[in-house]
Amino acid sequence: MRKIYVVFLLTLAFIILGSSLLLVSANKNLSTLLKKRVEKGLIKAPFLLSRFYNLQDYQLVWSEDGLLTSNAFELINALIQADREGLNPQEYHLTEIMAILEEIKNGKRDNHQLVDLDILLTDAYFTYGTHLLRGRIDHKSLFPEYGNFDLVDILRDALAKDRIEESLQSLLPLQPAYGGLREALAWYRYISKMGGWPAIPAGPKLKKGDYGERVALLRKRLLVSGDLEERISHDDYLFDQSLENALKRFQLRHGLEIDGVVGDRTLEALNVPVEERICQLKLNMERFRWLPQEPGGRYIIVNIPDFVLKVIEKERPVLSMRVIVGKQDRQTPVFSDEMTHLVINPSWKIPENIFKNDILPKVRKDSGYLSDQNIRVFEDWGDDAREIPSQLIDWDRVDPETFKYKLKQDPGPHNALGRLKFIFPNEYKVYLHDTPHQQLFADPLRTYSSGCIRIEKPIELAEYLLKDNPGWTGEDILAEIEKGEEKTIYLPEPVPVYLVYWTAWVDMDGMINFRDDIYERDKTLAEAFSKAVE
Repeated sequence: MRKIYVVFLLTLAFIILGSSLLLVSANKNLSTLLKKRVEKGLIKAPFLLSRFYNLQDYQLVWSEDGLLTSNAFELINALIQADREGLNPQEYHLTEIMAILEEIKNGKRDNHQLVDLDILLTDAYFTYGTHLLRGRIDHKSLFPEYGNFDLVDILRDALAKDRIEESLQSLLPLQPAYGGLREALAWYRYISKMGGWPAIPAGPKLKKGDYGERVALLRKRLLVSGDLEERISHDDYLFDQSLENALKRFQLRHGLEIDGVVGDRTLEALNVPVEERICQLKLNMERFRWLPQEPGGRYIIVNIPDFVLKVIEKERPVLSMRVIVGKQDRQTPVFSDEMTHLVINPSWKIPENIFKNDILPKVRKDSGYLSDQNIRVFEDWGDDAREIPSQLIDWDRVDPETFKYKLKQDPGPHNALGRLKFIFPNEYKVYLHDTPHQQLFADPLRTYSSGCIRIEKPIELAEYLLKDNPGWTGEDILAEIEKGEEKTIYLPEPVPVYLVYWTAWVDMDGMINFRDDIYERDKTLAEAFSKAVE
């Protein structure tokens, strides 16, 4: 594919240089004409454009004496290749730019075209650069802004040093995983160009030892996606050991039960068309652009569709664990913040929506439910709030919309938050916490919470976070838990926490992973992309 781009660029250079002597030279009237074009507002980055040209004294920057500069060639080439980043080249004035170049080639030459071309190229740089740096879609500040990037200064510096391509590359996410997604996108586009992979018809489960046409199709399917190494098979219709190994690799990459059997969920994943996977890769490249270029020397990241938390230190995972995330109607949000402290033996102030939807129905069925769960009723959330004996309340007549009292669950083995709570203050009131229901971590689809993240290994996480805090080894944490008293411990330094929604990514071993779109957010993002392009 890159050869095509190079050939196209050489052809473009021939067209422009072949007619360059026909271009009019810039004169003193160009700055006035350029200023009028900028003020007209037919551009995508008007503020940046106006500030840039004001600093440039309204002089052309992409041509000299009527000739396009090497910077212009680099930018046009970068725009042509925007689809490598999962973006649409036509969003960056490419059609208009090529039309002007064609007019120049055909002898239509005046100052207006030089000015229009300059404005279009500059606006394309700012628009494309913004998309590389912050994402194509307005994600409503899901993540705070990191770094101090001024695209006007970046462009002026790049023009002065003839480093347009290098400057655009510097705006891309720095994480190796983003580069992996770019390579995966190119690979899956190639698979699509070659005809994609075959669909496997519905039928009984397929497992080692089975024989038939569906097995042969499975073999071809796994060969195309690279899960099965190409070799001469003794019998393509036989489900042998090599095919089972390849299927297990496919299941691993797609977050499925790794049993080497083609059941319903595995069959569904096998039959997702390559075009859908291409779309998934593009959407998740966009999500990577929402993150800061450098997320930090160490941080916690929770990938919601993968149901996994990882602690990353110096770009490598040092701790990993399964998590439980929000139900479909109580989804875990996407955002980032900094973890500042943890709580041992936390009490739980029960939110109103959970009281209304979960607690109240149970109390009405079982009058002893609150006492069994160590839940008490208070007048308000104040430290000196008066406790209300729960037996004095007629729960059958309680109107949840007007109920004014507050419920709190005391620390203990049955507390919904378990024995540890990890706080990164945020507007969503979401945090990480232990759970007394450890058996739920065995389920592959772990959407059981009310939005917070339940974690599998709270002691290990606490020990890691407090490793630089004297006197807080794993044994110390367990000893404090045994006391049964609520205790807050502040971290030596805040730790960034990222809650992300990646349905496709490439791991450190180069393996392309896909996950189910559990909250249908891929669909929403794809629709936003379509509207943005229209």
